Amino acid sequence: MIKKQDQKGIIYICLRSFADLGDVHIRQVIFRSMLITFFILTTLVVTIGMTVFNIGFVTIANIDATGGIFADIFSIILGFVTFGGMIILGFVLYIPMMTFISGCFADRVNLFVENKYYPSLEGQLPTLNFRRQIILSATLLMKMFLVNLVTIPLYLISGVAAIIPFYLINGYLVGEEYFFGQVARYGDQTGAQRQELKRAMKYSPTFYGIIIVFLSTLPIINLVTPIFAVLVTAHAVIQTKHKFYPRLGDEF
Repeated sequence: MIKKQDQKGIIYICLRSFADLGDVHIRQVIFRSMLITFFILTTLVVTIGMTVFNIGFVTIANIDATGGIFADIFSIILGFVTFGGMIILGFVLYIPMMTFISGCFADRVNLFVENKYYPSLEGQLPTLNFRRQIILSATLLMKMFLVNLVTIPLYLISGVAAIIPFYLINGYLVGEEYFFGQVARYGDQTGAQRQELKRAMKYSPTFYGIIIVFLSTLPIINLVTPIFAVLVTAHAVIQTKHKFYPRLGDEF
């Protein structure tokens, strides 16, 4: 049974993390992440869209060359389908891509949390190199893409109930990867160390993952969810590992 003080702790962490999204240092990370994400997605989506359109256009040209009367209709349909597909593709890929790009800046977010709330940790922690951050972010991106691709039939069969496996599956993946990224920063590299830390946590990584995935489905809020996820999981892991709370008065 969850104790009231535990509930207050996690709610307070979430509220503080949301408030910190307005800090100038975090805003810089958010702006850079969104800018890079927008540039990459625009390039990727337009390239894919133009490729599909050109393939379809060649097919229509062959139909027209043989005297087909439906060439004009096919051209109009192709245009709408391509444009609609580009919009849907951009929407679907935005969150995973934003998560990947934000992960590359995770070290800056962690430093912000440590300096503001855990000053006693200053100089005691290793710094994840940029290559390591990219690997961790790419791992999460690929796992989310592949697992969701494989589970599409399950979503289709489940209908409205698909929301349950969607949150559970993605919550587990997201929670585990953010957790792994944090424990890697704070020195727990072996599987045994990670499992011990997971057992000591008040809430499992999957619980945090479900919260993160839920926020990722909300318009506007999903734009900053990846950074929020780093803030929250940093607090969760630090508090569990070092057995102390932020210098925020008596709220905890």
